[in-house]
Amino acid sequence: MSSKQRPWTIITSILIGLLLAGCASQATPPTDGGHTGVTPKPPGVISTMPAQSTPTPVAIQPATPQPPQDPAAMVQAEFSRLAAGRILYNPPEEMTEGERERVEVRITQNMTASLTEGLKGSGAPRIEQIPVASFMKVRLTSDSFDITPVSSEEQIVAGDTYTQWAWDVVPQRSGTHALILVVTARVKLAGFSDEQRDLDIIERTINVRVNPVYSVQSFISNNRDWLFPTVLVPLIIALGGWVWKNYSKRKNSGSETNNPPQ
Repeated sequence: MSSKQRPWTIITSILIGLLLAGCASQATPPTDGGHTGVTPKPPGVISTMPAQSTPTPVAIQPATPQPPQDPAAMVQAEFSRLAAGRILYNPPEEMTEGERERVEVRITQNMTASLTEGLKGSGAPRIEQIPVASFMKVRLTSDSFDITPVSSEEQIVAGDTYTQWAWDVVPQRSGTHALILVVTARVKLAGFSDEQRDLDIIERTINVRVNPVYSVQSFISNNRDWLFPTVLVPLIIALGGWVWKNYSKRKNSGSETNNPPQ
């Protein structure tokens, strides 16, 4: 081999060696396991990686059903928690037929506040203890009295002051009659309708004196439908006949006086 050919032979050998080295590197598998990131184990070697455990399902306990609420027990509990309070009531012991009287009621949760100041009724006030709710209703009833309320039947009772009810009462007939006061409490129940309970029924006997003028007026007013045709018309006719008869008699007596017999 000549000296001119030796350099090309060396360069050719180097290029062939580089090509063989590149092919060998591509044929060798990666030592890091490729894209899996797992290092391959030699044959016969058991992997020491722990097996992934499957989570044990947790049994869900059903919710314990709540017993249904008893409305009657709830009402009883609410009324058992009513606050202690007082009631004032001032019906007169005596009244006169046809004459109006004012009757008042005051209810409060304050056990020391004065309840008698500024009363308009003439009756002596009476004070008693009574359970008090936030919502109270007071009614005054009787078949022997004309009763006109001058306040709302149901009102709120709260705070240290009192709540007042009032009526104008007119006796319709004389004698001994009763005025009946009905005191009712109302409580609110969550999820149910409101409930009411009569806490007290107070009955007072009233002696009603006779009023002759009112008795006659009341009798005529209550019986005018049959009184006029059956009593007044015959009375008017009889009175007219009596007047005509007396007029005729006086007329005849005057004629005889002016013309004496011959």
